[in-house]
Amino acid sequence: MGDARTVERTSTIRAAQRPGLTTGRLTVVVIIAAALLLTLALPLREFLNQRSMIAELEVTTAAQRERVEALQKEADQWADDSYAMAQARERFHLQYPGETGYVVTDPPVQRPATQPLTTNVEDNSAWYERALRSVQQAQQQPDESVVSVRPDAPR
Repeated sequence: MGDARTVERTSTIRAAQRPGLTTGRLTVVVIIAAALLLTLALPLREFLNQRSMIAELEVTTAAQRERVEALQKEADQWADDSYAMAQARERFHLQYPGETGYVVTDPPVQRPATQPLTTNVEDNSAWYERALRSVQQAQQQPDESVVSVRPDAPR
């Protein structure tokens, strides 16, 4: 029986002496975990950036494919002689021999009358505000120094 007691006592003493998670060991574990996180953070960020770039490029590629398809359809239309002739007649006013072409033009557009310049002698605003207002009014007024002559005007 003495042997059993000593074995039991020594195992109890060893269990009591066995250190658990002390402050020093906890610090080491935290430092190792932080180092692992920092080691994995940069590659993870790069991976996520690359995934977003891939998604953007896929969208761009899809848009370019649609544009290529539309241009291919247009090229197929232009390969048809009847379509090309219809476009030439419409865009360039071409006619077949014996046809008479007419082009209707709109009358010239008259500019609305402009307001005369107003002079404020009692203007108490800052000089730069008056200068800016003067430039804006000058831009609104037609330039009297430029004379426009119609080619069909009598001389």
